[in-house]
Amino acid sequence: MTGGRRPGGLTALAVFNFILGAIFSGLALIGVLVFVAISAMGDQMDEQAKASLEDIEKVGIGVFVTLLAISFVNAMILIVAGVGYLKQKKFLGRTLGNVYSLISLGNTALGLVLLAEMEGGGFSFWTILGLIYPLLTLLMINVTFKEDLVN
Repeated sequence: MTGGRRPGGLTALAVFNFILGAIFSGLALIGVLVFVAISAMGDQMDEQAKASLEDIEKVGIGVFVTLLAISFVNAMILIVAGVGYLKQKKFLGRTLGNVYSLISLGNTALGLVLLAEMEGGGFSFWTILGLIYPLLTLLMINVTFKEDLVN
């Protein structure tokens, strides 16, 4: 369906991108704020907060911050790709959608490996979402809507 009306499924994909992009960017920013708060509190922390900080230090503070930064940047790519879907743009839609998907899959896998040793780390709802949505995005923009993202 080239040059015609935008398919409803492509519009729905854009809406999901906007919603998930807002959620993921918000969660990444909250993660940074929590990390800064836990780090700044030092001796005033209770045992649970100290255990969380020790878990983060086990993995490495730099790795933790890098995962949060990648998540935030990826959320921004997700939102821009949503704009590309609405405008049916090849680069903004298909290319950035593919970039989002690959970064998200890599970030989810890295997070699973590195955070598995943390208490409470490992497979969760967010992990499943971090695997399923990028795979669906790859399928939809490269197969289902391939002909629609050509401008």
